[in-house]
Amino acid sequence: MCGRHCSPIAIEFLFGCLVALALKRGWRMPLPVLSIVLATAALFAAPLAVEAETWRVLCWGLPSAVIVFAAVSLEVDGKVARPPKVFGLLGDASYSIYLVHILIVGIVGAR
Repeated sequence: MCGRHCSPIAIEFLFGCLVALALKRGWRMPLPVLSIVLATAALFAAPLAVEAETWRVLCWGLPSAVIVFAAVSLEVDGKVARPPKVFGLLGDASYSIYLVHILIVGIVGAR
């Protein structure tokens, strides 16, 4: 879809930026639960209808942005319980491991 002039990943990153900007301005996803259900269905159905990699921004990027916007809208509005802090800590640890695992694998593999 983008051809050689743009990166689908860059466009998907832009979707994330737009979601953050919308939330910062106080916008919320209307009908967030329905939006999550429909966007999740689109994630599964779209690749059946079109070549998903060619249309990845529409097949995966847009529905994913809708899911994130709707889920955060629910959280900000207090309609879902915040997870226990241990999940945040596990997420932080997971990201840290992701950042350094290639270095550790290289060091361990060099022996």
